[in-house]
Amino acid sequence: NIMVNTIVTFGNNQVSSSTPFPIIVKTDNKSILQRRLYLIIGISTLIIILIPTILSIEKDQDDFTFHTLFIVHASS
Repeated sequence: NIMVNTIVTFGNNQVSSSTPFPIIVKTDNKSILQRRLYLIIGISTLIIILIPTILSIEKDQDDFTFHTLFIVHASS
């Protein structure tokens, strides 16, 4: 996977995040529905990525460290 820095603009707020998808989203001329769709996709992606990490923190610190290293290794 290629790490791409994606910048999504909602009104005056800019949300910048690194996603493991080769997608660059520009919502300047998009409809409100499409903006909401992109927002939902972005939040869902973050939740999917964060849930295992949060669960690992609750279980064991060593697990969390290993999981983080695994994510960094897999994304590079």
